[in-house]
Amino acid sequence: MSDSLGDILKRVVTISPTDIAHLASEEGKRQRDTIRSMTRDEALIEQARRYGVEIIVPSYANVGEEAHCPRCRDLGWIGKRVPLNHPDFGEAWPCPDCQHDNMAEQRLRASGIPTAALKTLDTFDPDWHMKAAEACKAAYDFLDADALPWLVLTGPKGCGKTHLVRAVAYKLLQDGWSVRYIKGMTLHDAFHAAVREDGALPDLITAMTTVDCLIVDDFGVAQETPWTLGIWENLFDLRYDALGATVVTSNIRPTDMPILSDRLDSRFRDTEVSNWVDMAGVPDWRQH
Repeated sequence: MSDSLGDILKRVVTISPTDIAHLASEEGKRQRDTIRSMTRDEALIEQARRYGVEIIVPSYANVGEEAHCPRCRDLGWIGKRVPLNHPDFGEAWPCPDCQHDNMAEQRLRASGIPTAALKTLDTFDPDWHMKAAEACKAAYDFLDADALPWLVLTGPKGCGKTHLVRAVAYKLLQDGWSVRYIKGMTLHDAFHAAVREDGALPDLITAMTTVDCLIVDDFGVAQETPWTLGIWENLFDLRYDALGATVVTSNIRPTDMPILSDRLDSRFRDTEVSNWVDMAGVPDWRQH
């Protein structure tokens, strides 16, 4: 049975004169059948073939100039330049130049953030209102390694909550986190849809609790029932107990939010876990 492409890629290495010499040794002879090497040096190719080493030659004429990624030659994988008897010889790792970008795109697509509405903290103007500045600082603080794991922003429509949390989400994605951004109403509807499918609700809760950072935007706008309130409490309890990074926004003031049971209110207001900023009084930035 021939090797799969994945098997071959995981054994790609760059051959060197030292490696060629090693192939003549008894230890080298035992390794020849599992070696895959890549080079464009004709002398090395000829030398290696004498020892029975399979050579993979790139199809493009000038690797450094024509490949989109000169580091991995568009394979997406790189090997370490180590002696043949090194434990890392023949192993492959994702190319940090091109695979990083591919994985970042995949994380962005999976996050639920509208790609047409990506935000950054640099484009948020914190100077137009004192509460906006406080919320912006809270967003920056949340990204700090020693930050409290929860961030809660409440305030009227147009005060900048969504801008800030999408900016936080985008920065975390760039840092390699898995992020799930979802509207409160969307997740509320997903609860109902999942309960109609056998086993879907536990899977949904697991997905929401195991992601590195969960962001619920516009929380509390749906007409909740005791059943959905119980689901929300379970979801937030699991993230609270795990100290999972969690961001919540709502345009309903804390005192007017009927969904906030005593249990949820206690979670949101726990100053050892959560940083809650109420942006009441901040005008609509669109009219700023």
